[in-house]
Amino acid sequence: IFPPERELKILIAEDEPVVQEYLRLILAEQNHHTVFAASGEEALSLLARDPFHCILMDIHLPGLDGVETTKIIRKNERETGAHIPIIALTASALAEERAEFLEAGMDYFLSKPIKEGALMAVLNRIARR
Repeated sequence: IFPPERELKILIAEDEPVVQEYLRLILAEQNHHTVFAASGEEALSLLARDPFHCILMDIHLPGLDGVETTKIIRKNERETGAHIPIIALTASALAEERAEFLEAGMDYFLSKPIKEGALMAVLNRIARR
């Protein structure tokens, strides 16, 4: 694993405790700061209060799912001119679903179980921006 280009502040919208802990551990090893949201609504609330470098967005969140949450974020960004990279996280890897995620405004796509190398490659790409 390559060291990160810089430390990132990452919002993680994920409701599964095991996945949360896995992400917390591997991201802490790379000196990234993580904040967790267990629902789409919570993610939107945290995003409204605090800036983040990117979002790891589970597709199957309770309440507002990851796709709907992303659409709201992108709608708000059209008004502000900002853009936060959103990485879709899902156990589903069907091509048509991947197209739906990208159409909703997600920038990247990672399948679960999340491979550390693939996640770090995406985060390093974001960090270089």
